[in-house]
Amino acid sequence: MRERTALDIALDLDAASCSSFVILEAAEALRRQHAELRRLAMKNAAYASLTKSQDDELSLHRDRAAAYRAAVKNIDSEREANAILTAERDAAISAAVAAEREAHAADIERLKRERHHIYDLLARIHRDGGQYAAEHGVEKACDDAEAQVVAWLDTINGIDALIEQARIAERAAHSMLIAAAPDLLEVCRRLSHVSLFAVDEDVASIIMLALDTVQKATGEKP
Repeated sequence: MRERTALDIALDLDAASCSSFVILEAAEALRRQHAELRRLAMKNAAYASLTKSQDDELSLHRDRAAAYRAAVKNIDSEREANAILTAERDAAISAAVAAEREAHAADIERLKRERHHIYDLLARIHRDGGQYAAEHGVEKACDDAEAQVVAWLDTINGIDALIEQARIAERAAHSMLIAAAPDLLEVCRRLSHVSLFAVDEDVASIIMLALDTVQKATGEKP
């Protein structure tokens, strides 16, 4: 059997003695008390529901905060890694730039030396102190110098050809001389063994001519 509530008692008192004002008042007080208890119970249930909702929301916020902390930690770790990579990259770039600057400086020095040699060579070809290159520019000075060198080479080649032709003609003349007078070659050989200190100046000159003739005719030094 269930326990009697204040409302049950109020109903019994109200039905048993409706004439008693005290009993009616007590019944009314019990009704008000029961209504207040019911209101408080509903309010407590509402508070419990609100507390549970707040606890759930707080748990969600905690989970989010933990996720945020993990994300921040990950970001900090990535930031440190990026800082290391950036420092290594900057160091590599600085080293590469320094090496490239040194290489460029070496190239510049080499080009300066080559420029000095080119200007010196142009001055020698044009037979001045560099005025021609300064007046007409390096490109025209180089073109004109090339033409001058080609002309010189042609002249030298022509002179070499003339010298070779003269040598051929000289050898042919000596061959003809030997063929025409074979006894003369023998005389020249004998004269070549005569001491120059034992004869006078004219005879010595003849002996020298004989030595030269024997060498040119035979190709051998007597």
